Amino acid sequence: MKNHFQGSWRLVSSSFKTAENEKSYPLGERVSGILHYDESGHMAAQLYGAERSAFQLGDQTRGSDTEIRQAFTTSLCYYGSYEVDETNGQVVHHVKGCTFPNWVGQPQVRFYRFEGDNLTLTTPAFEIGGTLQIGELLWQRLA
Repeated sequence: MKNHFQGSWRLVSSSFKTAENEKSYPLGERVSGILHYDESGHMAAQLYGAERSAFQLGDQTRGSDTEIRQAFTTSLCYYGSYEVDETNGQVVHHVKGCTFPNWVGQPQVRFYRFEGDNLTLTTPAFEIGGTLQIGELLWQRLA
């Protein structure tokens, strides 16, 4: 199964649902990103809202609090290693570095489903925006 993951994937969509089935888009309704799994067991992910605003000054160290907050909350980048648990239909990302420091050293479990050139990763329920939500991310294999 690990061979199915290997390669690069383009983020097509990212949405979250609450227990009440309300949908949200923490990164925005339009997204961009890339996910890479290599044969030696390493992975890296970059996820972005597609409609992010540029900083007015063009210097990332001099952005306003609003600009910095918007840039941070509409992106997520992390890397580490991964393992596939076929029995439970999960891929586990062992995070070594992340823009959200709380994930470093914490395994990130994703339920997986393959359909043709698409990979759907679904999160267990976790708190985002003060509400328990389940995320569903659709990735398409890059040629």
